[in-house]
Amino acid sequence: MSMEKKNVILATKPKSVWKKNIKIDLKPLFLAMGKAVAHTATMKLDDLGVDGAEALASVGIETTPNELAFSLIQRSLFDAMLTLTKESNSHFGKDVACFQSLSTEIEKKLEGLELKFDADFFRQPSKLALLTDIEIAYAQWLCDGGVAPLKAHLISQRLKSYFVFALASEWKQNPLAYQMLQDSAQSPFAGAEEFERGWQAYFAALDRRIAENVFDEPFSLEQIYVPLNAYYIERSKDKQRKVTSLSFQIKNEQVVVSLETELRSWLTSANAADAVRVISGGPGSGKSSFTKILCSKLAKEGSVKPIYIPLHLIDPTRDVAAEVERFVRDEGLLGFNPLDHEKRDEKILLVFDGLDELASQGKVAALVTRDFVQAVERMVERRNLGQHPIFVIMSGREVVVQENETEFRRPHQILSLLPYFVPEEIRKEFLDPNDVLKIDLRDRWWTTYGSLSGHVYNGLPKQLKSIEIDEITSQPLLNYLVALSFTRGKLDFSQELNLNSVYADLVAAVHERGYEKSRTYRPIRHITADEFLRVLEEIGLAAWHGSDGRSTSVKDIMEHCRRGGLETLLNTFKEGAEAGVTKLLAAFFFRRNGEGAGDDAAFVFTHKSFGEYLTAVRLTRGIDRITVGRRRRADDPDDGIEVGDALMLWGRLAGPAPMSTYIQTFLNREIARRSISQVEEWHDTLCELTEAVIERHLPTERLDATSFGKMFRLDTNGASALLIALNACAVTTGKISNFRFSGESSFGTFLRRICSQRIGPSNPPVYSALSHLNLSDQCLDMADFYGASLEHTVWTKAKAHFANFGRSFISDVDFTGARLSWSRFDSIRVFDTNFKDAYLNEVNFQDSRAVDCIFVNANLEKANFNRMQFRNCDFSGASLGRSNIFKSQLDGVCDFEGAVINTDDHEILAWFKQQKSLGNATGDLRVEDIFEPENGSIESPSRPPRKKSRESS
Repeated sequence: MSMEKKNVILATKPKSVWKKNIKIDLKPLFLAMGKAVAHTATMKLDDLGVDGAEALASVGIETTPNELAFSLIQRSLFDAMLTLTKESNSHFGKDVACFQSLSTEIEKKLEGLELKFDADFFRQPSKLALLTDIEIAYAQWLCDGGVAPLKAHLISQRLKSYFVFALASEWKQNPLAYQMLQDSAQSPFAGAEEFERGWQAYFAALDRRIAENVFDEPFSLEQIYVPLNAYYIERSKDKQRKVTSLSFQIKNEQVVVSLETELRSWLTSANAADAVRVISGGPGSGKSSFTKILCSKLAKEGSVKPIYIPLHLIDPTRDVAAEVERFVRDEGLLGFNPLDHEKRDEKILLVFDGLDELASQGKVAALVTRDFVQAVERMVERRNLGQHPIFVIMSGREVVVQENETEFRRPHQILSLLPYFVPEEIRKEFLDPNDVLKIDLRDRWWTTYGSLSGHVYNGLPKQLKSIEIDEITSQPLLNYLVALSFTRGKLDFSQELNLNSVYADLVAAVHERGYEKSRTYRPIRHITADEFLRVLEEIGLAAWHGSDGRSTSVKDIMEHCRRGGLETLLNTFKEGAEAGVTKLLAAFFFRRNGEGAGDDAAFVFTHKSFGEYLTAVRLTRGIDRITVGRRRRADDPDDGIEVGDALMLWGRLAGPAPMSTYIQTFLNREIARRSISQVEEWHDTLCELTEAVIERHLPTERLDATSFGKMFRLDTNGASALLIALNACAVTTGKISNFRFSGESSFGTFLRRICSQRIGPSNPPVYSALSHLNLSDQCLDMADFYGASLEHTVWTKAKAHFANFGRSFISDVDFTGARLSWSRFDSIRVFDTNFKDAYLNEVNFQDSRAVDCIFVNANLEKANFNRMQFRNCDFSGASLGRSNIFKSQLDGVCDFEGAVINTDDHEILAWFKQQKSLGNATGDLRVEDIFEPENGSIESPSRPPRKKSRESS
């Protein structure tokens, strides 16, 4: 009752802003903004702050409520339009004189504008009627500045989100100045506590985040976004269901769902005991886009309060709750800890985006990620014992999530993103109750993109409907990059296409804009396309050498450029090297990270995969430079570079950071794009360098290493990257990498030096780079090749007793005369491989498949062939005694002529007769009595003496 009385009294104040409609004149604001753009056009970027201050000073902070509210609105409008205009600067025309005055049409639109408030204004400021009129005027103002009408319309549509964010920021920065409005009965936040204002400010930031432009387009993420689908694993109740003829295991169903619908259902159920979800997807699959969109939607609806946290901005080794509090404090929006028990009267959703970006000095990234995941789960479990539960969504690349699958055991907990398009033959692998996979989301995306870009697309263009590039167009980011290249018309989409060629075309497109009307890109007009790419490569390298592979600072970039001999190029910028780097970053796909200024200013790649691409291109350039130097030294002993210098150069490039799977993929593709003759020369050079590293390590003493630990990491990283680069060349050319080893343990020692202890079944990248190697006569006893790529390797007379080849990739391998006794070859597929004269006694081949393989005269005694399949294999003269080959399956004709078994191998004999009658086996077995060797080992250079023998058909 007293509250009602108070409202009545305050409502009758003669100067109450809520009782008056204010006539406003926004012409000075548009003119001030035009002046700012004119300064930008002449590259006087530092004057923009002065322009803004002048405009705001002209507004002033008045004392009456109506004037005070008007000041708040006008300040926020100016900040929103200026920020949006600066982001859209590349779309303006060359003539900036038009900004010195307003057209008659704009003046008409700005005349008679009325500012009308009601009590709900600050709860829904985007619904202010005035904004619609200003959007129209702003769109016209953009058109007068040379922006195409469609682009002007798309840019102006984003104004509301920018205005709401600016409004919250202005209030946050000047709370005392607006105290009069807060004290009013019809206060903007009447009935709300301070933390409610904080939430409104934060939600405005979430909304603006998805309203920001995509790359340099006039449209935003929200305007181009297409909802994604995902699947979760559901274990079958039939635990003994036979999956294949080779193995018996639990059958898993991959159940398809709408990602947003599934998460909303989870949040609605509000089960405090099931409070964590994980979104898994590859690079560019839409993880970050989805989490941003979801957070913005949930914030607007008010059912849950989301906090979006990019994980590269927090320290994963510290207490999770403390880091959330620090992150929120550094953002400066909420003004309090959302996890504080006194503030938690609502459902909180923490969204941790980017599990793959976690790293810590001195610890393996996988361990850091696992520790962080466990810490989050402990925090949630502990805090959810109370009344108001916390819910968590984590996102990360597939490999990182798979490494932590044991931490996520609840049903539906891991949601794996599906691409825009799933081919029909693959759809059979999913349980799709709502038939969502039948819809090609590429058609929706391209139709939307066409309407936003001024093109007419009724779905995916026919030129792009190709099996060869389906994998690219099915991924959200890659599909967008293809769209950019497609509209440029420079790439031949009838040829083989991969992401490297698309990114290369994108770099070329940005450089070309420097010679067009765009002022944003004008700083790069004076450098060539190759110089432009060269600086970008150095930026990618700096980010890779940094902590998270995604962000870097101007200082680090300048240091890399200095070492790379680019200092002179940067100094050609009139404003100096620092300003030159900043402008290059502004001209490309980076965003500022944090509040640092000058050379401490930090930038982050808009998409991490672009940084990985640039790093791969930089490594390729380094390989070519080293190769040229070695060629010149071969022609003239006083010219070029020696091996030690070449290794030092490589160490500077690849030593500071470990090679990732994603950089390796880009490197493989980049090398494959070059001519065979060039790659063959690279291969020979890298063979020479790898041979030197195997024997003598990298010259880390010449790489500014200040401790033994750093020297060790430089050597390990550099040597691993060298082997990976060599392998990429070998795969491209088909050449075998031959080395002159100083001893029989040289390669085994090297491999153990660069391969750290595995954590689970996942391999470090170097394991996928062991193909095309000649390891003849090398000793690799007890070596770990689990899951390794060993195609086209040569193991003639090598020793690998007790080695683990489980789940490795073996094709066209030469094991002639190799000693492989007691090794594991289980759960693998072996193709076109030669085991002639090899010692394979007591080897485990369980659950494997061999196709077109040669086992002539091989010793296979006591080998385990349980559930193995053979197709078109040759066992002539092989020793099969005491093995369980009778438990294998022949699904093609195999030759057993002269193969030897023992007299007591009755099961083998019966099995062989049956297989021969079925037409699966040819030849005749030899049955012999064989003595055990005196030393107890059945591995012997010559066959043991026999008592008697007979042939059996």
